[in-house]
Order: sequence, then structure tokens, then C-alpha cells
Amino acid sequence: VRSVPLACSPDVHKKVNLTVGERKEYRSEVCFVGTLKFEREEVLSHLADFDLGIWGNWIKTNPLLARFYRGKHFFGEKAVKIYNAATVVLDINQGNENQRFYVTPRVFEVPACGAFLLTEENPHLSSLYEIGTEIVCYKDETDLRELIKYYLEHPEDRRAIARSGQVRAYRDHTYEKRLQQIFSIIEKNG
Repeated sequence: VRSVPLACSPDVHKKVNLTVGERKEYRSEVCFVGTLKFEREEVLSHLADFDLGIWGNWIKTNPLLARFYRGKHFFGEKAVKIYNAATVVLDINQGNENQRFYVTPRVFEVPACGAFLLTEENPHLSSLYEIGTEIVCYKDETDLRELIKYYLEHPEDRRAIARSGQVRAYRDHTYEKRLQQIFSIIEKNG
């Protein structure tokens, strides 16, 4: 059995011009879109002094983070608007050992939107992106806080990484490319 990673769709995952109302609704310095599990809440609670935007299904609301909660999980165009409005988009995958090797859809969709992705270290990411040039990875909560501060204070570095990430996502990580990989695997092993 072989598997291929998820991907992005350039028709959907792209830079978009937001209206003034959309920018106001979706804007945050640091955002997270995804299911709010305890482990993710724990990481986000260390970031409560930043301007957070949290979108996702929440089993039990954490009082420390309640003021940052913007609504249930959004897909498609709304997620694209959230990514485009945020300064830093987080991808948090803490939990059991297997999740350390998990690559979420955000790893492809956020860079494709031309947004800056800050994701948890994962041994598979270096085969997908050039770390530090196309996406940025953090080791722990302390490292995460330092990286957020750095990239909020260095917008040119942040924008350069976001541009490079978008180029890489469109070049190597589209659904068309994944289908080509699948057909190639079938052809070789047919």
C-alpha cells in the first residue's frame, strides 16, 4: 500500500482581495482553524496575549480562550478568507505519537493562499517544503512564541516565506500533481 499526501486546489486556495467588512470579520494577528482538542487548547492558551482568532469545533470552551473564539470550523472560501486575513496561520498537531507524522490539509492550503504558515515540527515536512524558506516549523510552545514575535516584527521575512510557500504549493502540491503521482505508482506497480 502506498499513500500520497493531501494537496491544494489553486482555483480555491489563492490570494483573495477582502472587502473592508471581510477583513474586519476575519482578521487576526495569529489564527487557528481546526478542531479544538485539549492538546491544541493547551498550546493556544500560551498565546492568549496575542491577537488570536480561533475557528473550529470546540467540545468544551476554555475560559482563557473564549474571547478569541470566532465560530465553528470553516471550509472552502471562508477558510481562504481567514487565511488571507491573518498575519500568521498556525497548524497544531499535538497529541499521540502518530500525530507527529500527520500532515494536515492546512500544510498545503495555507501556503497556496499566499499566507504565512507556522506549523509544528514533523519529520515528513522537509520532503514537502524547504523549512524556513517556504514554511516555518516550531519545536515547542516557547519556540512558537518566539517565532510568532519574530515574524510579526519582520513582515518582509514573513511575506517572502509566504510567497515561496505559494510557489512550492502550486508547483508540487496540487490535486492534479497528486493524481499524476497515483497514476505513476499504478503504472510502475501495475
